[in-house]
Amino acid sequence: MKHFLLALLDAGPTYGLELKQQHDDLVGVVAGPVNVGQIYTTLGRLENNDLVRHSVEPSEVGPDRKVYELTEHGAKELQLWLETPPAAPELKSEAISKIVAAIRLNRPELFDLIRDHRGQCLEALRALDMAAAESGAASSAPVDALIQAAALHLQADLRWLDHVEANARKTAR
Repeated sequence: MKHFLLALLDAGPTYGLELKQQHDDLVGVVAGPVNVGQIYTTLGRLENNDLVRHSVEPSEVGPDRKVYELTEHGAKELQLWLETPPAAPELKSEAISKIVAAIRLNRPELFDLIRDHRGQCLEALRALDMAAAESGAASSAPVDALIQAAALHLQADLRWLDHVEANARKTAR
């Protein structure tokens, strides 16, 4: 969240609720909306680390607003983050852990776990298809990239489930 907020602020100063909206517009279709409290908590930490600063602007319709902007240190931190290759992905999915445990223990629940996870993957793919259709031509490149990444991950999970199920059926004979 920290670096993503820095990236959002790189476009220019804005306030917390607008950052939440920008976050949700970009990644909400894949990750769901973020809690506004998490935004403000993260902004507080960023400010304590001199990565952002705020100014107070009067509002005509409510309380004064804190408008956040990147500091020079924050811009350097963002640049370093963007230039640093990410770590290899970790397989920490609870579904994968359960399925591997069921294989290891030779448990009959394996096929139920496979069926249930397959159903969840298919449901998530349908939701992504609907989100892509709803955004249509108005979809931005970052949103499209996130939808594609999520869909490809789900499709990989489905292929893996097919593989696991085929192997389990062979050994069950």
